[in-house]
Amino acid sequence: MPVPLPASLVVLALSSGTADAPPPAPVASTTQPAEEPRPPTFSLVGHRVGQGLGVETSALWPLFPGNLFQLRAALPVAFGGRGQLLLGVQAHVPHSRPEEGRFSSLAAHVGGRGYLWKGLHVEAMTNIGLGRLRGSVVDGKNYSSLDVELMGLAGWRLEVGPLYALVQPLGIAAVVYRSNPWAIQGEGRRTSEPPIYVGNITLGVQF
Repeated sequence: MPVPLPASLVVLALSSGTADAPPPAPVASTTQPAEEPRPPTFSLVGHRVGQGLGVETSALWPLFPGNLFQLRAALPVAFGGRGQLLLGVQAHVPHSRPEEGRFSSLAAHVGGRGYLWKGLHVEAMTNIGLGRLRGSVVDGKNYSSLDVELMGLAGWRLEVGPLYALVQPLGIAAVVYRSNPWAIQGEGRRTSEPPIYVGNITLGVQF
């Protein structure tokens, strides 16, 4: 007849057997980190607004009214990038104006842009620089003048990847100061010019 073992010896044998057992191997996690949603390649609502520096130029003004070129940077500075500082240059290449003479200009461009809702935005800017007239049709003289122009535009932003377009059908501009005014045929001399309607189509790339 077998002799039963004391309970203390059974517990000791079980504990010593489990103490030497190797720890279970860690289970590799199969969960992938969540990826941030990427903006769509084509967007009608300005998904990439405020995501980096923009470099842009007018695609319309070299053709209409013609001879006018602009290059500027758009830097996000406020409201999560929806407020942008605009810095650049604007220039008229030499061209003939029938009522004035041969005109050219070079100006510093400073302004601001605010996105109000999705791609809807407004801009306010100023161009301050040198305007030159050669061979005035009124008196034959040459003129150099410090000119100050104010301008406002409103429109919508479209995107294709990092490229974007600002379609701005609403705008107004005026030369508010001219230090050395020249005579305009049929109008005389003016130190400023009345506001005119303007529009623009700007093309840019975002970095």
